Amino acid sequence: SRPTASRPSGPQPASWAALSANLDLTAPFSITRPSFLTLTWNGSEPPGTYTFVWLITERGTLADGKLDSADVWNSSAATVTFTP
Repeated sequence: SRPTASRPSGPQPASWAALSANLDLTAPFSITRPSFLTLTWNGSEPPGTYTFVWLITERGTLADGKLDSADVWNSSAATVTFTP
């Protein structure tokens, strides 16, 4: 089975929508989704460090509503610090 890239659209993993499905990981690839993450800081967020995580999972593996270590094929993270 091929992996699926998804983004959170709610607090439960089963509700996360796929960004790209059926990716072929045997060859280099590129995904262009300019609006996959849109976040406007309005100043009411608590100051601090925020981490954004990208996960690659097999299709349907999050349907049980749980994110287990065996569900994740690969991951990447980016950290930003918000200071008003």
